[in-house]
Amino acid sequence: MSLYALENLDEAMEETKDLLLPFDLMAWTKIAIIALLASGVSLPNLPTMGAPGGEGDQVYTPDTDFENTPDVSAGLGDIPVTGMATGTVTDTVAVAVLAFAVLLAGFFMYISSVFQFIFYRTVLDKKPVIVENVRKNAYRGLRYFGFQIVILLLALAGLLVPAALMSVGNLVALAALIVFWIPYVIVLSVLMSLVHDIALLRMMEEKEGLIEAWRNVWPEIKKQWRQVLAFLFVKFFINAAIGVALLMITLAIIIGLIIPFGILGILAGVVHPVLAFLVLVAGIITFTVIIIYVRMPFSVYVYTYVIQFYHDLTS
Repeated sequence: MSLYALENLDEAMEETKDLLLPFDLMAWTKIAIIALLASGVSLPNLPTMGAPGGEGDQVYTPDTDFENTPDVSAGLGDIPVTGMATGTVTDTVAVAVLAFAVLLAGFFMYISSVFQFIFYRTVLDKKPVIVENVRKNAYRGLRYFGFQIVILLLALAGLLVPAALMSVGNLVALAALIVFWIPYVIVLSVLMSLVHDIALLRMMEEKEGLIEAWRNVWPEIKKQWRQVLAFLFVKFFINAAIGVALLMITLAIIIGLIIPFGILGILAGVVHPVLAFLVLVAGIITFTVIIIYVRMPFSVYVYTYVIQFYHDLTS
């Protein structure tokens, strides 16, 4: 039995060349923007809510011996009320920042969901069109965004099991994390991959909803489970190889940019520190732009590979 996952490797490469060659700066720029927005964002490091640490700070836990805790209020006079008010304001600001960060991450997650469909459409049509495809896929993206939120909540809900077992012991909770939660998350990840790689294409090509598309592709997934399993493994190794290649390319770009921008920054710093800072900003922007363009062909190849497999699976 021939495996689609292996046959599609060369086919995807040829399709990628057809889309990207001959080189067209405008087309590459549009595809690079689509690939960037489809990649999504991760949550930023969120501020810790609670008392600041550091030398001289008393951290209160459920096990704190309050009877032997020094009475710090004796030397504060009328200040404690002000301190409590300041702490309340600080916590309020922290909660507001946290809420804003979550909303911002959700917004970019929705944008990423929409541009998944746009990326697929770009590869299928071999023509990058952004504005029109945003309008056509806004509602599909919303459905996929909702599905991702559900999966995220399920993954977080799975943490309740090891968390509940912490009362029994940390080792028991750790065992539950390894035995239950990690396999549970792997199953959810496989489901996410199948929805992204198969159901989304069905949604777009057949103009179906997410649930309807999944119901229609699930019989083929069960029937050709060996093909699907091989595809998941091959795609995993493709992404791993791309990750290694991008890491090496990124290091080479950094080394290549450090020399000219470093020399220019030193010379600019002799004139004025502000000029050195501007050179640093220019270097960061140059690095970012180069990386966006470098990553794009790899992303196109992966999406092309997925489309090739989907068509073989459902033909």
